Amino acid sequence: MFKKTEKSHFFGLPPGVDFPKEFVCGLRKRLEGSSPEAMAEVEIYVNSNRMRQRVKDELTNSYATVLPRLLTLNDLSNDPSFSKIKLSRNSLGIRLELAQLISKFIELEPDMGSSSSSFELADSLANLIQQLHEEGLSPDSIVNLDVQNYSQYWARNKKFFELINQYFDLNSIVTEERRQRMVIDLLEEKWIKDPPLNPIIIAGSTGSRGTTQKFIKLVTKLPFGAVILPGVDFEMSDLVWHTLGDSKSSSSSSEDHPQYRLKSLLSGVGIKFSEIDKWTKTSPYNESRNKLISLALQPAPVTDSWIKEAPKLRNISTATQGITILEAPSERLEALSIALKIRETLENKKSCTVITPNRLLARRISATLKQWRIEVDDAAGTPLSLSVSGRLFLKSSKLIGKKITSESFLALLKHPLVCLETRRAHLMKTRNLELSLLRGKAKFPNKSTILSWARTLDDKNDTANWVTWVFACLDNLTNIENQALEKYISIHSEITKLLIKGPNGNETKTLWATEDGKRLLEVINELEDAAIWGGEMNPNQYVNLIYHILGKAIVRTSFISRPDIMIWGTQEARVNTSDLVILGGLNDGVWPPTPNPDPWINRQMRRDAGLPLPERLIGLSAHDFQQAIASSEVWLTRSKRNSESETVPSRWLNRLFNLLSGLPKGEHFPLDEMRSRGHFWLKLSNEFEKPHEQTKPSKRPSPQPPVSSRPKKLSVTQIERLIRDPYAIYAKHILKLVPLKPISVASDAALRGEAIHRIMEQLIKSTLHQWPDQPQKLLVDISKEVLEVFAPSLFLRVAWQKKVNSFSDAFMASEGIRRKDTKPILTEVKAEIEIEKLNFILNGIFDRVDERSNGELIIYDYKTGLIPSEKKQEYFDKQLQLLALILVKGGIKTLHGKVVKEAYYIDLSSRLRDQKNALDGKDLIKVFDNFCTLISSYHDRYRGYSARRAVFETRWEGEYDHLSRFGEWDHTQKPEPELVDE
Repeated sequence: MFKKTEKSHFFGLPPGVDFPKEFVCGLRKRLEGSSPEAMAEVEIYVNSNRMRQRVKDELTNSYATVLPRLLTLNDLSNDPSFSKIKLSRNSLGIRLELAQLISKFIELEPDMGSSSSSFELADSLANLIQQLHEEGLSPDSIVNLDVQNYSQYWARNKKFFELINQYFDLNSIVTEERRQRMVIDLLEEKWIKDPPLNPIIIAGSTGSRGTTQKFIKLVTKLPFGAVILPGVDFEMSDLVWHTLGDSKSSSSSSEDHPQYRLKSLLSGVGIKFSEIDKWTKTSPYNESRNKLISLALQPAPVTDSWIKEAPKLRNISTATQGITILEAPSERLEALSIALKIRETLENKKSCTVITPNRLLARRISATLKQWRIEVDDAAGTPLSLSVSGRLFLKSSKLIGKKITSESFLALLKHPLVCLETRRAHLMKTRNLELSLLRGKAKFPNKSTILSWARTLDDKNDTANWVTWVFACLDNLTNIENQALEKYISIHSEITKLLIKGPNGNETKTLWATEDGKRLLEVINELEDAAIWGGEMNPNQYVNLIYHILGKAIVRTSFISRPDIMIWGTQEARVNTSDLVILGGLNDGVWPPTPNPDPWINRQMRRDAGLPLPERLIGLSAHDFQQAIASSEVWLTRSKRNSESETVPSRWLNRLFNLLSGLPKGEHFPLDEMRSRGHFWLKLSNEFEKPHEQTKPSKRPSPQPPVSSRPKKLSVTQIERLIRDPYAIYAKHILKLVPLKPISVASDAALRGEAIHRIMEQLIKSTLHQWPDQPQKLLVDISKEVLEVFAPSLFLRVAWQKKVNSFSDAFMASEGIRRKDTKPILTEVKAEIEIEKLNFILNGIFDRVDERSNGELIIYDYKTGLIPSEKKQEYFDKQLQLLALILVKGGIKTLHGKVVKEAYYIDLSSRLRDQKNALDGKDLIKVFDNFCTLISSYHDRYRGYSARRAVFETRWEGEYDHLSRFGEWDHTQKPEPELVDE
């Protein structure tokens, strides 16, 4: 099968060739003249299931043939002939066990982290142990490190490794990676004694893991063993090859170079680069491009060779002819441009593959293509936490051990899987509950309150049963305390299923037949199997565990919607055969990715322990990039800005730009041509988003409704709004448009003011007949009781209590003075008067009315904000004057005929002061005349309700600004009167 002239059992294929196709062609070439069953004796190990499927397709596409034994490298540990080797432990179980150990260690060393982060730390530790086993190392390699020159942080980590090293040895825990290495060790013993005589080939692997490298070395020692390497840069110079470090401990190693792992692999078996033979003689699509990219990706120590090597490059235009560079101003435009190109490619009956590690970009592209009904298969899948069933499991987990808020309550009930079979009736009840009881309330929803509401409805029995079912489910979640993981999983999964079934207990088997439903059941089963190692945890730890696991679990479709368009991760680049390849998200930190920080060992400790450096991932990404860019037509795309800040181009793009920029600029400059092709699609994207018809901006409205439709009743506080923003009165009282209240009242100044008003009301009512000896203590007791209802959190209760305390002493002192001359007679009383000649009713609420011994009345109004100035009260804020008018006109019958002498604003702040308004009969007559003039002016059919007529500050947002289209017009424009019919 192998010629004697071939120098070694290492073969390679360059970037730019169809690896699976050329591998099969070379295999058939070597088996020419052999009997058909010779193919059946060949044993082939490939790097992934996708590669295995491609090789199988290439073998069967031409004609009927006997297939070789096709395996993936991961199948080694699943071989039943190695059943004597102890099976590997559940990886989730190992992580849960490590999390327990970390939690106990955190109790001893609190500076190490919080207990809620124990699973994240366990996951990173398990990954580190996995790397140790992949490289054939044990925790001893870390335990034996000298950390005297490092900070106490790393010394503490070493101490923890000493503990878990003893634990792992005592329990003989076998990880999946350790078992695979044990299988290879057993194979090595077996093949040394009795080497197989059938061909054994490893294809498509770069030997990036230590375990794979060991297997590759073992296969190449066999008589008929061979390794076919993908993406071998045959254009690389000897200078570059020798510059690459030959071991992990080399100070000059360049692990971020695409060919570094190849150098590491060949150095381990004593093979020179020149001894790698080409598997087939097929040339890459564009040899000039391979030379250009090889030169651009040279390691930093030899980049100065560009001065000599760059002028030697030939056919630069040919090398860059099929490359388009698209640098979009935003991620959205990047996705749209890519989607437009995909659409054009499909219309031309060509295939397209998007290769990107940026999952958000992939989702944007998929969503954009759906507007043209183009469904695309994303090989990376979707995290279970983003799927429908996964979100339900996650939302319900967040209620465990927590007090239910209105937001979490409604978010759970509105989830599309809750009450799946009786969805319509469930949604009607949920929406009725939301609008009637939950919106605009600061309270947390509770069963008794909602049941009382349900019994007031026409279908009270049905709704009451529904409420009982809801809280039967939720109480089981919210009442959970610290307990074993098995109990958490049992209760959580059962409640999730009950929420889906609904109050009638309807079975919903179709849900569990969906891709995400199946995956969720698999995750639940995995958790149940591994729960024995989870131990006891608190609710926060359990929620973090679920969030982490659902984020790592991937949902993939079991079918390909259309084979001519795919979105792949970077590792699939070597099996690509599409007409167009789009490399998206080429920003530093995305592609290549930023190595994740390791909380256990630092970079130098990794080097000393013999572990791969973080740059290894960058080198693997560079190798994927080098293979993908060698395709016939390539797009290189990036966004200049993400959602947070400006981005930095990928280092490979920067190298390519710098190399091309240094070339002599002729009539056709390659870099400009590549960018101009991208500019065309950016321009097309901008044109695509432009509306076909330009809509003229709205004018400042001033609607003129019929007089019969205008309001016949307003409160004293609404009069200021009528003066400042008449349009708001039009929208609320004529159009009857009431803003939808928030799900829970915002903890803002308005709510705080309402709470303080309630405190003052209760204080005055409780002291109507006698002023207490300890008024401050009474105020504190009342405020605690009221804030328990109004303040939704302990933090706000403390903050608002401090606000009350800031004015309590000054208020009590001034109140004592007031009580010597007056006594409160009314508090929080509603009153109204009817002005017959205007057919209009004016109403208002009195915070407090006091009476002097001579029968004169004094009105007090509490202000937790700024007290309006005299000018504001004269022209806009007429609240106190109108309240006095209501009293004088007999709005409160028991006080009719009495004289209103004064009205005060009481400033409830740390700068407590009273602002007095002296009133007499003439003042009130003027107030009444001005009020009648204002109301009469709106009885004119041609008087419009102008938007934002005289707002206090233009930056303030009104409730109806969106309705008046404020922003399309500004305050400099005159109102546009418009008659409105009935």
